[in-house]
Order: sequence, then C-alpha cells, then structure tokens
Amino acid sequence: MFFISLPLCLISSAGLARDKSKARQDAFILMTQGREKFSQERYLEAIQLWRRAFETYEDNKLLFFIASTYSRLQGVCEDEEKAWQTYLSACREGICPNKSRGLQRHQQFKSRCYITLNLSTSASKAVATYQGQLWGELPLKKDLLMKRYNEVKISAPHYLSKVIEVDLNDPSLRSASPSGREQSPVNQATMNVTLIQIPKETFFETHQLKLALSTAIIGVSLLSFGSLQLSSASSLSDEVDKRPYPSTFESAEEKRTAKAQYESDQERFESEQLWGGIFITTGVVALSAGVWMLLYQGPNALIHQKARKQGDLVGESSGASSLKWSIEPLQGGVYSSWSLKF
Repeated sequence: MFFISLPLCLISSAGLARDKSKARQDAFILMTQGREKFSQERYLEAIQLWRRAFETYEDNKLLFFIASTYSRLQGVCEDEEKAWQTYLSACREGICPNKSRGLQRHQQFKSRCYITLNLSTSASKAVATYQGQLWGELPLKKDLLMKRYNEVKISAPHYLSKVIEVDLNDPSLRSASPSGREQSPVNQATMNVTLIQIPKETFFETHQLKLALSTAIIGVSLLSFGSLQLSSASSLSDEVDKRPYPSTFESAEEKRTAKAQYESDQERFESEQLWGGIFITTGVVALSAGVWMLLYQGPNALIHQKARKQGDLVGESSGASSLKWSIEPLQGGVYSSWSLKF
C-alpha cells in the first residue's frame, strides 16, 4: 500500500509545482504590463494590473508597488491608506524584500496624507469619541488621515455633549508640502469646541413629577371628601323632608324635643354644606395645581431633556411618561335645599 501511495504523492506534488510555476509566470507578465503602464504615467491601470498579478500569485513586492504608486495620484489618501495597511499586514505575516523601503515610503505617506488635529474646549475633563472609539481627553493633539470625520462627539461632565463634523480633507489645510524627510505630518488644524453647561436642577425640577402627583392626589382626595360631605347633606335633607311632624303637640316638652332635633339636623346640614363646598373648592385648586406642575416647563427644561436624550445625565429620570387620573363622580347635589318646618 505504501509503494502505491508514494507515486501518487509524487505526481500530486509535481502537479502543484507546475501550477505554482505557471501562476508565477502569469503574475510576472501582469507585473511587466503594469510597469509599462507606470512608465506611461497611467498609474490607475498599473495598480489594477498589479492587483490582478497579486491575486494570481501572492508576492508582497506587488503590494509595495501598489501602495507606492498611489503617491503619484491626487486625492486618494484613503485608498493609499488601505494599500499601505494591506502591505504592512502582509509584511508582519510573511517575507517582505522591500520592508525598509516600504517603511520609509509609509512614513512619507503619513507626512503627506495625515494632519495633526489640535482639538480643545473650555470644559474640563472633556473627551472626544468617534464611531464609539475614544480619541482622548481634550486638549487633544492627534494625527489623523485627511478625510471627513462625521459625528465626532465632544462630551464633558455637567456639559451638554456636542456632535461635530471634522473635515480634514479641506484643500486649504494643505498649506505645507512634505520634503520626504519628515517624521510627522507637516500640516496642522486647530478647532475649539464650545460646550453648553447644563444648569443644576432646582428642587422643584428634580422632584417635579412627584410633587405633581402628590398635589393631584391631594386634590382628588379633597374632591372625594367634599363629595361625601355634600352627599351626606343631601341625604339629611331628604330624611328631614320625609320625617313626619304633627300639627299639634301633646305637650310643650314634646315640642321642645322635636324642635331641638330639627335645629341639630339643621346645624349638621349647614356644616356639611359648608365643609363640602370648602373641600370641593380646595380640591379643584389642588388638582389644577397638580396638572400645572406636570405640564410646567422651566427655562432649563429643554436643555435637561436634550441632555437626558443624549445620555449626558445618565441615571436621572423625569419619571413616568404618562399619567392616568380617576375622579369619582360627585354624589348628591351641591345645591341641596332645606325646607323650614317651624
């Protein structure tokens, strides 16, 4: 069995060697065509041919040609950045015959296509983040690729965070030209971001919902008490109206007893009518005050709402988003009458 498999392995290895040799030859042809396009200053076509050559046969030298050629084009710093990252990654994983030259060219690329951003703000402990990645604490000095950075977030404790756009691809920022010997970007940009301080909430603003709910509940309770008082007065009035009174009394004592009971009922009726009206009036005022507290927006309400929406006041909450109140209908009549019997 061993003697049978050995020739098969040799045949397979020979086939792979032939395929690899043919791929190398095809890649060499494409590389040569790319050099011709390069000599004709048709750089994009040269890059395309070298990419095809690398796909045919992986040679890190081709990646060096591609990345270096981008320097001959204008406005392609992002593509050049990707090309250099591909080359450097391949060098870390494999052999790079032009590594020293590649590192030198890459440094020249950074001096030309990178810019030093000086970002500052008056707020203390401010930080800058971009796409969830922390850039650092301000004042910040950072080397960045010349391109447009959308939604750069500047935030600081007790300040309203701000999302800005940092356009480093502006041609006006390219005031200096690298000589090729620089170790850092030759161009710089300065930005100062103004943040709005979040006003400290007053006691009322901090507990606005609780105060509104408490006041509204008190108002509903007072309305209920007032309703009960008026209902009791109405029931007492009906009871007195239905109570039989004789036209004549057998004795003066019987008359005094009936009159005393009537006067006592009258005082109770007037008291319940009075307190019922007071409770109703006070309840309406308290309930109105609770609704006003709930709907009131102070001068800093919009800032606080925006701060919470952006997460600048994490852990603070204005409370429930909706409220439901229920008021029992008033029992009895407010205008209960009293019929005089004596």
